[in-house]
Amino acid sequence: MSVAKVVRAVIGIVVVFALGVVVMNQWNDFKTARSNMPATPTTSAGDTSSTATSTVLGVGVAKINGVNFRVKPSSSAALIRGLKKGEKVTILLKDGQWYRVKDSKGKLGWVTANGDYVALQAK
Repeated sequence: MSVAKVVRAVIGIVVVFALGVVVMNQWNDFKTARSNMPATPTTSAGDTSSTATSTVLGVGVAKINGVNFRVKPSSSAALIRGLKKGEKVTILLKDGQWYRVKDSKGKLGWVTANGDYVALQAK
């Protein structure tokens, strides 16, 4: 085997390894970003009001299995998980047709404010 072939093989291995490292770093950054949602609620575009996360509107109870618990207040937003029927969440704020909520494990997310899916219990 010639020296040139060995050098090309080594360079190829180094390039593949470097690409693997870059991809893994990007993947880890992506996973970390998804698991670390901001502690403060987001607001609708144009809404300049400030809402503290310590404000509690009440308790929401899932009326059916699989109520979508999402990362953003949009039906196209990524799912965190589905709530089980009877599962309770703390409602922090209402933004249009969505509630900003915290589940029993402290995870923040959004659920629909539609009463067919989530029943609001007063404080």
